[in-house]
Amino acid sequence: MNRAFLVLIVLAVSSCATVSTVDFAVNDPGVTDFIFVDSRPKREKTIKIREQNSSITYLGDENFKPPVPVLLKSKLHEKLGSRLATKNVSLAHLEVSVEGRHGEIDETTYRSSTAGMGIDPISDFFARWIIKGIEGRKLSRYIRVELKGSLDERPFSVVENGFFKNDGEIEVKRIVLLAVDKAVDSIESLLKEQNQ
Repeated sequence: MNRAFLVLIVLAVSSCATVSTVDFAVNDPGVTDFIFVDSRPKREKTIKIREQNSSITYLGDENFKPPVPVLLKSKLHEKLGSRLATKNVSLAHLEVSVEGRHGEIDETTYRSSTAGMGIDPISDFFARWIIKGIEGRKLSRYIRVELKGSLDERPFSVVENGFFKNDGEIEVKRIVLLAVDKAVDSIESLLKEQNQ
């Protein structure tokens, strides 16, 4: 009985997770021809979870390898390189949020399934928690990525979003990459305007 209970807890905990670490397989370019400043407030750099009728998880730098600002710097170096020489790129805001509703329990089915089992309050609590976690994985989650910054104090802003079910790592990676690519394109447009 104890082993089955432990297995159920492990399944429930793993089913509640949205994203662990997203690996972009990109290295920090180190020294570049341009100045890159991560001027985000400290609160934007760490993971936060807000619970209401749905949970919203704001992913922090620890959820990405390398962190998204390093990914942006690398993509800028790769695409624009020396064209950005002596320019200042600043990242002022980055928000990666994942929102999902909590799973629901069909009370009629739950009560008829557990009738006569003599479930104590603690087991009832964990059973409900496990069921909500499993049901929650069946629901769509929404991801939103927002980047704001500037090139030589000329602002850029991009937003990208999408939906996913189950393990969100692949979709989170895809949406973050799209947002970063949009930011690079925006910076390239600002650069072209500056050079006209």
